[in-house]
Amino acid sequence: MEKIRLSKEVKDKSVILLDMDDTIYEYKPCHESALKKVYEVYKKTKNVSYGSFLLKYENAKKEVKKLTKNQGASHSRFLYFQHMLETENKKTMFSETVLFSKIYWDSFIKKMTLNKWVIPFLKYCKNNDKKVVVVTDLTSEIQFRKIIKLGIKDYINFIVTSEEAGIEKPSNIIFKLALSKIGEKEKAAIIIGDSYIKDKSSRIRSIILKDKIVLY
Repeated sequence: MEKIRLSKEVKDKSVILLDMDDTIYEYKPCHESALKKVYEVYKKTKNVSYGSFLLKYENAKKEVKKLTKNQGASHSRFLYFQHMLETENKKTMFSETVLFSKIYWDSFIKKMTLNKWVIPFLKYCKNNDKKVVVVTDLTSEIQFRKIIKLGIKDYINFIVTSEEAGIEKPSNIIFKLALSKIGEKEKAAIIIGDSYIKDKSSRIRSIILKDKIVLY
């Protein structure tokens, strides 16, 4: 079993507010693999390079984020592909949008693997009666699928997504919702994540992972 080192602060808290993306698994390899799978289908009808495809995707992503700022929908690949295809075709491409979104997320989730420290840490939490709430941006259905695929659902007490909360991290609203589900106060909790910007709260202590194996 992978050894983990825990700070006294983590040991002293009874609630763990745990980030998901780029904390318990690595996001980038999954995202890149998923986009390439979409491109393989896209290029069958469009004679464009992968670089051109990525530019179209990124432009669509920027436009969607402008419309859905600080909402879970700002991460919606479905909306990215919808906007990209509408811009290109001057109409809504219903079947293609559904297909691209499905290919992307099926490929992404298939590629995911847990970082080595995660299972030992979650077992430690369960064995020591610490409650774990996943607090994550993005849409709920996708994050549920990730947790099921990673095989950790039995270690998680609750999940709160930015789609459910109506606002993104680091808003205290999303962390407050997480604590209300578990029935605990802010002083009982600690946030564990990868982002100095997102995984923090003015009312809850946070720990940022220095690497993906050991918690300091």
